[in-house]
Amino acid sequence: MSENIRIAPDFKLRVILADDEPVARRLLRRNLCRSAPNVEVVGEASNGYELLSLLESVTADMVLLDIMMPGLNGLEAFKRLGRKAEELKVIIVSAYDRFEFAQEALNLGAFAYLLKPVRPSELKQSIRKCASKIMEERAAVSSRVGLPGSVMDGRAADELQPLVDADESSTRRLLMTAKSIIEQRAHEKLTLSDVAAEVFISPWYLSRLFKHICGINFHDYLTKIRIDRAKALLRDTQMSCMAVGQRVGYDSPSYFSQVFKQITGMSPTEFRQRSCHSPRQI
Repeated sequence: MSENIRIAPDFKLRVILADDEPVARRLLRRNLCRSAPNVEVVGEASNGYELLSLLESVTADMVLLDIMMPGLNGLEAFKRLGRKAEELKVIIVSAYDRFEFAQEALNLGAFAYLLKPVRPSELKQSIRKCASKIMEERAAVSSRVGLPGSVMDGRAADELQPLVDADESSTRRLLMTAKSIIEQRAHEKLTLSDVAAEVFISPWYLSRLFKHICGINFHDYLTKIRIDRAKALLRDTQMSCMAVGQRVGYDSPSYFSQVFKQITGMSPTEFRQRSCHSPRQI
């Protein structure tokens, strides 16, 4: 890889807001800041012509696009994106609940069609899905970097998020955020994809981060947290083994017992009995 390429350690989703109503743009910007801190608004446009002009000078990953704008409306601007449409994810944000609009937008390749007023939760979900899709696409490209003769353009290489980076502190902060999410939600049916979506990186990249920096994979880290909490509950409370398993994230008592024994070398019941006799050694 070329030495003059700066490698970005964390992911930023660059977004353009295209809506003729300043109030609507402010509201979208505010909701994005609150629900998606990894989003960076890199520009705003009040009509289709401004959007096309803006895209000549600004690099973006996503456009939140209104349909009814003066001069050149959103759908017409979408059609004129040409090859840029292949590099962008477009989310239509419209006040018009008309089938033909939605159909045309989806035929053009829109990632989603949201109706105004957009609920923050709906916007957050669409942004997360979009970010996850973008990172999956970039991860597929990045998997080819190590092959002899691989050649990539500057922007793609700049966004690969390799495991070893000069700005390692940023990568570690990202991982700390992911670990904090796991610790807070370990009792849920939590997956690698869930956590990756929360921090706006691909599941592939998050998995490699865990292995590279922590020396442990995501599943083993989640299991360790659950079993450590189960051990504390078995020692310090009178909860049944079944209740303890459910409390830490295992719906199946048999599976909880199986995992617990695999990690500790004894069943939950045996652990409790031994901890009563020698609590400091368990």
